[in-house]
Amino acid sequence: MKKEEDSDPGASRHGNFINYYKFHPAEERVRQLPRGVWQLKRQQRKYTVLDVGCNAG
Repeated sequence: MKKEEDSDPGASRHGNFINYYKFHPAEERVRQLPRGVWQLKRQQRKYTVLDVGCNAG
């Protein structure tokens, strides 16, 4: 049985590409950030990141 997220409706739903993250791994996008962005000012702080795309390529 196919999962809903694996089905291909033939177009983007609500601007979201089906299985986008299977084709564009997070590691590849993270490599595009400047090296120093992950250096913490204080050791006990953590970063929270929102990955927002423009849906234009």
